[in-house]
Amino acid sequence: MTLRTPPAVDALDADGRIVRIRPVATGDLTALIAMHERCTTADLRYRFFGSGRGVLGIEARRLAGLNDTGRGVALVVEDDGELIAAASFECFLDEPDRAEFGVLVTEAHQHRGLGTLLLEHLALAAGSGGIKELSGQILGGNHKMLRLAQRLAPGLPMPYADGVVDVVLTADLDGAFADEVAARERAAERMSLRPLLDPVSVAVVGASRTGRGIGATILRSIMDGD
Repeated sequence: MTLRTPPAVDALDADGRIVRIRPVATGDLTALIAMHERCTTADLRYRFFGSGRGVLGIEARRLAGLNDTGRGVALVVEDDGELIAAASFECFLDEPDRAEFGVLVTEAHQHRGLGTLLLEHLALAAGSGGIKELSGQILGGNHKMLRLAQRLAPGLPMPYADGVVDVVLTADLDGAFADEVAARERAAERMSLRPLLDPVSVAVVGASRTGRGIGATILRSIMDGD
């Protein structure tokens, strides 16, 4: 089994804003720590089953080095140069075709569909690497994450015990799901090119007020729609 770190891609969030989904790099450690420190106590409890902040540095270092281990994949969402969400899966040592996943979205950027985007890309990376299952534990009160799991796998059985829900996602994604991810990436590419292909305004350098010269000729052609 060979895990390949997926390439960086642009994607559209639920608001139609372009974000960057990319692999975590070792140089992201400081930014990862800062992202975790911005999280609320509730978000940390849902992610780590505890509100203590001593684990944040440990988790940031794990994410920063995971892609170099060959045992998992870690992705982040970047918006305007800031890391705003992260997700990862890491294979079980005794069952390399199964992995545990985790997702964290900072409070200010929740409800943008970032968790869905990250889990979709994680599942594609897992499936291409021969992983059959992605499993995770979700606190019963974490309704956002439970709804996300249900959206990705409708009808998914989710056993509940001691306040914790066990979730298992299949990594054998069908073509329709992969096509949906690719379609979102193409839409993001089109959006990123819109300022170039459909500009609000155009500046023509060299168009004098006399109406003569090559600049004036170009300006008239633009105004005439030629």
